[in-house]
Amino acid sequence: MEYLSIIWELIDQHFRPVAAISASFFAIFFAWRKIGYKVNVTYDITLAGTSEARINNMVFQNKKDKPLSIYKIFAILDKNYCLEIYKCSPPLILKPYESISVETEEYSYLSVGEDRYSPEFWDAEIHIESDDKIIKCRAKPHKTLAFDYMKISKKINRFNDVVYTDNVAYILVYAVNNVDKTAFLYDSGVILHEWDFHFNGINFSGEKLEADDVFQFLEIHYSRIIDSYLLYKMNECPSGFELLKHHKFERS
Repeated sequence: MEYLSIIWELIDQHFRPVAAISASFFAIFFAWRKIGYKVNVTYDITLAGTSEARINNMVFQNKKDKPLSIYKIFAILDKNYCLEIYKCSPPLILKPYESISVETEEYSYLSVGEDRYSPEFWDAEIHIESDDKIIKCRAKPHKTLAFDYMKISKKINRFNDVVYTDNVAYILVYAVNNVDKTAFLYDSGVILHEWDFHFNGINFSGEKLEADDVFQFLEIHYSRIIDSYLLYKMNECPSGFELLKHHKFERS
């Protein structure tokens, strides 16, 4: 028994400090997991038929053991410009070690001041606003982010809840079997959006599309399919377009 007491005393003397050090190490380790922020993000570049290319399908991963509130998502473009990609209302809650996905809104074009702006999105830096901090994904917070960069404006053109770019020349609203549909016509003659007919373009001669080309195209090919239509032309007026013609096809 005396030998056992000696052995236990030796174990206690040598391993108690080791146990204390190990406990301290784990305490520091778990505390470190809660200090600061670390967020990873992946995203795609989406190019829709009628709206401009944009950052989309964003997936944020919280790499820390504490929740994170996200109020806004920004992109820094060309190291000098700040674009608000998404405003979260209510805020998004990114739980510890979990992921969330974000779909961004469409827009017609970007501008800096009076100038149009077409950035290279693949080089974008993504930042998020959380409580009183601006956090760069995979990096340290930047509290003065919003004041260090020139702001990029987003212009959104909508017609019947569809976002379109300034490349649209005409808007065609037509009815088939009492169902209204909207199509967008470009100067090149291409027709996009709600247009499921055989011909997907008008007058591909390389010349600028004219209203008479549209009238003749509809009369020749679709007077027995389309019930009626309204044709709008894009211009500089406040609404962005003007009505050129309202026509109903007569059938015997």
